[in-house]
Amino acid sequence: MVLLALLITGLWVSSAAALTVKAVTGRDQMAVGESLQLQLRLDGIPDAEPDLSPLRENWEILNSSRSSQRRIVNGSYTSSLVYTLALMPRGQGALKIPAVCFDKDCSRSLTIEV
Repeated sequence: MVLLALLITGLWVSSAAALTVKAVTGRDQMAVGESLQLQLRLDGIPDAEPDLSPLRENWEILNSSRSSQRRIVNGSYTSSLVYTLALMPRGQGALKIPAVCFDKDCSRSLTIEV
């Protein structure tokens, strides 16, 4: 019973803390007609889904998935989440991947040369 209370408390505390959101593509250049994989890596579980509307200005979202991981090691609780998006550019040149926000926690913007 005590362990359950600690787990619930740990879950509540971790969701109340600010998240780190990191946007990763693995490359900064691509050819016309190629798709790009964008990963949004979070060091916790957000209270909200990502706001992808700014992303849709320059990018078509072809596919999306998410995976999560939760661990308790020596009484310490950690969680992480990865959103993976397959993107197709809507134009050419230096296209911006804007900051993606999960409520108030946002990634940095990236620029991709198409």
